[in-house]
Amino acid sequence: MKLLDYNLNQLRRSFGKKYENYVVSRILHKVGDEADDIQFITQQYVKRPTGRALTDLYFPQFNLHIEIDEPAHGKFKDEDLAREMDVIEAAEGHEFRRINIESVKGDIKLFNKKIDEIIQEILKLRQSDAFVPWHSEDEFNEKIIVSSGKLAVEDRPRFRTIAAAANLLGQNVNGMQKSFFRSKKYPGYKLWFPKFYKNSLWDNKLLDEVEVLQEHDLEFGDLIQEKPLSLENASRHFQKLIDERDRRIVFPRFVDNLGVVVYRFMGVYEVDTALSSVHGGMIYRRISKEFKL
Repeated sequence: MKLLDYNLNQLRRSFGKKYENYVVSRILHKVGDEADDIQFITQQYVKRPTGRALTDLYFPQFNLHIEIDEPAHGKFKDEDLAREMDVIEAAEGHEFRRINIESVKGDIKLFNKKIDEIIQEILKLRQSDAFVPWHSEDEFNEKIIVSSGKLAVEDRPRFRTIAAAANLLGQNVNGMQKSFFRSKKYPGYKLWFPKFYKNSLWDNKLLDEVEVLQEHDLEFGDLIQEKPLSLENASRHFQKLIDERDRRIVFPRFVDNLGVVVYRFMGVYEVDTALSSVHGGMIYRRISKEFKL
């Protein structure tokens, strides 16, 4: 995608919210005048200890979130939508900067000063030796992944289709309707593209219950629940997977902040026999955030 198209698509997300639109526009234009290799995402859903909510502006390269304190900051009201959206965990290392609209008191100079302080912080972060430039044309570019020799969660590799991800892993298909199949290239592995919303056969989801994760010293994204809705199917499915024990290379289906369906690599998982049960479903535990190609 060309940079202009990317920026326009991101900007339109803040239309209708006048303060947010002002902040995002000022940051985009001033940062863009200095550098065109900094990625920004508007209206990014994040998982925080208090639940899932929207971040107004997110800079993935710095794990920096900007929040404009206007009324009606949204938490999810639709549980199915919450599970389907591409959510990141605001874990350790993520920083939040807030601009409180009431504190500005209608003073544009003060408003601009607060925004410009954030802009200077962003440009300073870009000077770090750890900074990795971003280019909009590299979005969904499988060649970049191949050249790195691995899939890594920290790189947030995303694919437009199941076939694109499958072919990167040697499946050699033109199209793909199935969401679960054995790898042709990597023995002992299967490729899995789960949907995190309930349908007529399955109710799959990322487990984010704080108590469960804390008990097992895990983080959000480490556990996936796969639950057939038919008890008969659940019993048969449970025994088969306990016996088989193949590892799964997992690319859940998400909808990104622009409404585009993507399949994002989340790691390598295997069955957790202690947590799995016929009634509770199969629980898969993440054992690696990387997969070498």
